[in-house]
Amino acid sequence: MGDYTVQGSRLLPLHNINESATTPHSSIQSITMGIRIGNQKFAIGYINKFSFEMTRDQKTIYQIEPYPDIMGDDSAPAGIATSFTSRRFDENTRYWPGEAIEVIPGKMQPLKLTLERYSLYTANLMAAVTRASGSGVYDPLEVAPNLQETAPAIIKYISILQQVRPFDIYQIFVSPITGGVLWGRKFGGCWFTKIGEVSPEAEKNEPLLEQGEIQATYIRPLTSSLGR
Repeated sequence: MGDYTVQGSRLLPLHNINESATTPHSSIQSITMGIRIGNQKFAIGYINKFSFEMTRDQKTIYQIEPYPDIMGDDSAPAGIATSFTSRRFDENTRYWPGEAIEVIPGKMQPLKLTLERYSLYTANLMAAVTRASGSGVYDPLEVAPNLQETAPAIIKYISILQQVRPFDIYQIFVSPITGGVLWGRKFGGCWFTKIGEVSPEAEKNEPLLEQGEIQATYIRPLTSSLGR
């Protein structure tokens, strides 16, 4: 056999191979994303979906005016000499009658996150998150989520009101080449706003899917200093 050299870790599949690069110049694959909870960055297991969206307020300014481009500048007609202004409706027109003149950007609304997880016999979604973050009524300190088969089940978190402290969610992206964290996001000050469960139909035997909607107070960037 010839010589064989392992370049990088290659723990995860990479369709666009360039082993000499630290950061792959390739599209991000979902398999390289990880979700961690709390300051200890615990994994909570069996996550099926994670998504987020952010919005911000805006104030749209209009004016009541039947002619285009009446902004008070030198190019605007000072009066009405004919039945129509000479301004044409073309790409250089600043605005047309009935259009917005300006949009004033406002403050950002709280972030909305979706977290779906398959329910385990040892811990449901509420139990896993609140234990990992120390945000529940039974667990004021951060402890590892109860995922061990040798430990008793923790299914005493059944109500959304049992979260009494905010928690943080870390979204990380791992390099398929080095195995280290390339970058990520921190969603801080998170609160559950909706908890639900989807059960399979009677003729099927499938896992229970828990659905959580979360509101985060802020978002911050993470860098490779987060570690492996």
